[in-house]
Amino acid sequence: MEGGLGLVIIEHKCRALFSATLIKQFIGESSETSFLNSWIGKALKGVKPNFVGLHARETHALFSNAVNDILYVHETYPNTQWSSMNTKAFYCILINKPNAKVSLYYLSSPILSPPTREHLFFTLHNLLLTRVRKKNLKIAMGDNCTHCKQAPEDIQHIFHCPASQPAVNWIRRKIDRISPELAKENNFSIFTLNFSIFDPNRKFSVIWLEANFITAIWHSRIEPGDNIIARVLGDMKPNIENLKKTQLYSNCFYPF
Repeated sequence: MEGGLGLVIIEHKCRALFSATLIKQFIGESSETSFLNSWIGKALKGVKPNFVGLHARETHALFSNAVNDILYVHETYPNTQWSSMNTKAFYCILINKPNAKVSLYYLSSPILSPPTREHLFFTLHNLLLTRVRKKNLKIAMGDNCTHCKQAPEDIQHIFHCPASQPAVNWIRRKIDRISPELAKENNFSIFTLNFSIFDPNRKFSVIWLEANFITAIWHSRIEPGDNIIARVLGDMKPNIENLKKTQLYSNCFYPF
C-alpha cells in the first residue's frame, strides 16, 4: 500500500485470512471446532466470554500471531461485529497497525555478539537440537523433556517448562521494568521477539537481555540437574557487568 501504488502486502493478507477464518470458527457453535476453546479460549475470552471448553494455559504457538491480531482489533474497535469481520476488513486494519516489530532485524545488530546472534538465528529458525528435533532426525528415541518429563521438548517448551520458570520469571521482571507495555505479552511472543517497542533505548536493552537469556537458558538446560536459574545467572551477570562498562551501554541502552 505504501507509495500509493495499491500493492497488496502479502504478509498482512495472509494474516488477515488466517485471523478471519479463525475468529469465525471460534465464535461459531460447531462441535467440530470446539477444540479451539482449549487452544485460544483463554486469550480470547474477552471476544467470546461465554463458552464451554477447556482453557489453555498459553496460546498455542500456531495461533499466536492470529490471536494477537484479533486482540488488536478487539482493543482498537471494542464494538466490532465479529460475524461481519472478513479477510478484507482484517487486512484494512492490519495495514494501518503501528509496526515497530523487533523480529529478525536484530540478527545483524551490532549490540549483540556474533555467538549470541548465531544462537538467536538458530532459535528463531527452529534449528536448535531440542529433543523433538533429535527424534525427528532419528538421532534420539524419545522427545520428552529431560527436566520435567511431562511434555515433548520443543522451542516453545524450553520457556514453558516448570524447571525453567524461576529463570523465566527473573528475566520477565527485568524486561517488564524496562518496558511495562510488554507485561501483557505471553512468553512465546517475548522469547520469539514477536512484539513491538518504539523507544530505541528500551528496545536495545530488551533485545540484549532477551538474546543473551535465550542463549544462557539453552546452555543451562543442556547440563544435568534442575538448578537452571543458578546457571543462567552465572552466565548472564558477568556479561551484564561487562556491558555496563562500555560506551555502547552509556549511549544506546536504557539502564537496567
